[in-house]
Amino acid sequence: MNPTSTILSFFTTLACAALTAALPLNAAESERNEHKSLPATSGGTLIFTTFAGAIDIKTHDQDQVTYDAVLKLGNGWFGRSSSELIDQIVFDYENSGGDVKIAMKWKDGKQPCGVSLNARHTLVVPAKYNLEVRTAGGSISVADITGNVAAHTSGGNLKFGKVKGEIKTHTSGGSISLEDVKGNADVETSGGSIKVGNVEGNVSAHTSGGSIQVGAVSGAMKGHTSGGSIRAELAGQIEQPLELNTSGGSISLTVPNDFKADLNASTSGGNVNCDLPVEGAVKRSSVNGKLNGGGPKVSLSTSGGSIKVAKR
Repeated sequence: MNPTSTILSFFTTLACAALTAALPLNAAESERNEHKSLPATSGGTLIFTTFAGAIDIKTHDQDQVTYDAVLKLGNGWFGRSSSELIDQIVFDYENSGGDVKIAMKWKDGKQPCGVSLNARHTLVVPAKYNLEVRTAGGSISVADITGNVAAHTSGGNLKFGKVKGEIKTHTSGGSISLEDVKGNADVETSGGSIKVGNVEGNVSAHTSGGSIQVGAVSGAMKGHTSGGSIRAELAGQIEQPLELNTSGGSISLTVPNDFKADLNASTSGGNVNCDLPVEGAVKRSSVNGKLNGGGPKVSLSTSGGSIKVAKR
């Protein structure tokens, strides 16, 4: 950026801050309701994006997507009423081949300075439908659904029912709760706990600050947390590697009695215990050897807790 652009950006920021400070604290709140029904086909895809607000998705047995939004605008722009500002929010609707696309945005892509918006988005989709949803700030909840799910929020909790399909979800600040999944699950949060039920597929779970708990997994698993414990269970024998590590917590892995693996487990601040017989080097803080003759590599490590490999 050249010096002139930097100076202009600086004074624009100051102007915006000054306008925000000039707003009356008791500015009248304006509310707007949006409703739309769009034809859809079972097995299609919903693409929904918004710059603000929580998202709640439910299902029904009809071939349509219904959308309802409640927008509440607090502080307005200096010299303009709240009702004028809320009319600057526009909705784009598209439907083609059974797919539905909905986007909420500011008119001309310009967000006024100092605007405070509270929004709630409720969508009802066919029970068999794929989802791609994104909000720049708010929680996301999804009922039981058959289809692939992709969900992203820049700040909020994520809660999902049973998903019959692949799921990939991310939040920059919140917890993730997910019931049973028939497909691969890829979940990530930059600050919160992760709780996942049984998964008929592979699991990738990452958090920068919280615990991880996963039910019976039938595929490969990779889990990492920078500050919490990890608990996981394997439904049966796996064919691919498994890796769990934490920088500050314990690790508990439950496996079948006849589970085969090449185990490498170590801790810098606790004990390592394994219920299955190990052929190899067994120490208080590490185990490196074969379980039931050996198999896929299982790596478990923590910098501040104990490790337990328990048999079911």
